[in-house]
Amino acid sequence: IITRGILIDVAGYKGQSKLSHSYEVTRADAEGALRKQGIDPDSIREGDALFFRYGWSKLWRQPEKYNTNPPGIGLEVAAWVVSKKASMVGSDSWTTEVVPNPNPELVFPVHQELITKNGVFNLENMVFEELVRDRVYEFLFIHTPIRYKGATGSPARPIAIR
Repeated sequence: IITRGILIDVAGYKGQSKLSHSYEVTRADAEGALRKQGIDPDSIREGDALFFRYGWSKLWRQPEKYNTNPPGIGLEVAAWVVSKKASMVGSDSWTTEVVPNPNPELVFPVHQELITKNGVFNLENMVFEELVRDRVYEFLFIHTPIRYKGATGSPARPIAIR
């Protein structure tokens, strides 16, 4: 998959090194982060890949924190992603969506909305720190998943080229 990648630095927008546990990213957060980065939210094109930085990859070596209630997008942002006709989303957490969902009756509804209902791929456990350090928010994105017959996921090598 080769497309334009857009990094949405929500943690940076909020002035934090990392978002707090269970923080639900809003559409206002996503659009505000884009504007702060000099990207017009209306410039998102069909097929773009949208990546959300929560500052969460810093916790990988602290599994008791990393694996407990990560921040993430909710259904409001999922609907926005679908309206933009993005090809994929991704984040620096293990789920991309907020855990737990604010509605206790829903189980991973963002996954269902994006992947199952709309065919939007989801990449997880990504690292964006070098891109943020270099203020690279738009890039050529290359995604190289391994093709497994009948699989629902795959390891892959995500590549961002400035």
